[in-house]
Amino acid sequence: MTISTSTDSSALPASERTHPHSTAPYTVPQPTASSIASSTEASPWFRPTNQLYPLTSLGRNNTYTLQLLPHIDRGFFLADTDWTCYRRNYFSLSVRFTCMDADGKTVEMPCCVNVNGEYRTVTRWLVGVRARSSNAGRAVDIVQHTAKRDKGPQYPPSMKIIEASPPAIAADTFSVHYDRLQFKSATANNGKRRAAQQYHLLVVELYAQTGDGVLVCVAVSESAPLVVRGRAPGHY
Repeated sequence: MTISTSTDSSALPASERTHPHSTAPYTVPQPTASSIASSTEASPWFRPTNQLYPLTSLGRNNTYTLQLLPHIDRGFFLADTDWTCYRRNYFSLSVRFTCMDADGKTVEMPCCVNVNGEYRTVTRWLVGVRARSSNAGRAVDIVQHTAKRDKGPQYPPSMKIIEASPPAIAADTFSVHYDRLQFKSATANNGKRRAAQQYHLLVVELYAQTGDGVLVCVAVSESAPLVVRGRAPGHY
């Protein structure tokens, strides 16, 4: 299987983003509540990275640890301890990650990913972002707008090839940026006292593309529970 070198890889069916020997769609394991990362005053927190498969050097003498560092740049505020935004408002997401050995040395490419005992050569990295509901895991649509603020095209956020950060930022990290993101639907039961508040979660996934073009999800990080309001502030 060959995957296009375009960053618009989100059009691939889910079956092409899993290991070819898988018998079921890939399911993201959930971190425990005790692993929740600390909140910051400026933006919603993200859970610590859940690395799904071991990574090694080509010679298999070094192992690497992945750390995803997502950050929501704008669009959210705290309301009654919940991170909140308005459905019509844009938000931005920056994603950095590190991949280092035990001595703190950055991964040398290509490297290997061990999928169920089979070592596969990793040629590059891609990042994807999606959303789900916090209770049933139902998929929640998010879209990315073009630079124009009018009723221009809207697309699901595409996968992006992740590149090394400029040395001025950090020589040992890789980064991508998503701008003008928007939830297509509000959360349920906003402001209702007799019904449980529902939440959306942003899910950031790191994919390793192997030499034969297969995308393997190797790490995931989820956001804090997010409230998305669909009405004017005066309603609340």
